[in-house]
Amino acid sequence: MECGAAFGIVDSIAGEHAQYLEKQLKAFRSGERQDPQMSVVAKTLGDEDIADLAAWYSSTRFTVEVPE
Repeated sequence: MECGAAFGIVDSIAGEHAQYLEKQLKAFRSGERQDPQMSVVAKTLGDEDIADLAAWYSSTRFTVEVPE
C-alpha cells in the first residue's frame, strides 16, 4: 500500500478484509512495517481512524471498463 498514490491504490486495496487493512495500518503505525510515506501518515492515526479507514476501503469496490 503506498499512500503517495492515494487514487492509484484504491484498486489494489478496495474490497480487502477490514481486519487485514487494520492490521497493516497498525503495523505501519508501530514501525513493524516500513514505508517512507505510510509510516509517517499511520503514526498520526488513532485506533478509531484506522477502523474507519479499514471499513471504508473494505466496502469500496473498484471496477475498470475498457473503452471500445
